[in-house]
Amino acid sequence: MRGVHGNRQRREHVKKMLQAIENLLEGKITQDVQSYSIEGRSLTKLSTTELLAMRDYYRREAQSLDTEKEKMRGYNLNIVKMQF
Repeated sequence: MRGVHGNRQRREHVKKMLQAIENLLEGKITQDVQSYSIEGRSLTKLSTTELLAMRDYYRREAQSLDTEKEKMRGYNLNIVKMQF
């Protein structure tokens, strides 16, 4: 298990990556060229499929970190307590 500071840094990284990927996906909708060349240099961008896969990975990572955080607080997210 990572330390508290390591988890905080990881959570911030995941948050930043998710935001960056979502910004890229949003930009792809309005303006996109998959690849281009200028003066003999080529650039190929990540495809929408690749970005969606990365987004899904970071969403799962965020969920995992949230679950770990709640467990550290002593909660179990799989148990729902009800009182009637």
